[in-house]
Amino acid sequence: MLEGVAQEIVTGETHGELYALPEGYPAFLRGDGVVIGELVTIRESQATALLRQLDRFEGYFGRGIAVNLYNRH
Repeated sequence: MLEGVAQEIVTGETHGELYALPEGYPAFLRGDGVVIGELVTIRESQATALLRQLDRFEGYFGRGIAVNLYNRH
């Protein structure tokens, strides 16, 4: 999904905790632990198309829609 879209992928870390939700998704909460992952910089020209792909993949239907599994901030 990121091929040709990612400008850069680097290792990053932040303070918090990761949890495995019963639905099969990870959840992140701020906290005292350290979470290590990847920080992906997307080519600006590809950002809108990638976000649409991710929305379809993750079942996000738009702001305020009750069937969404998460809220985007």
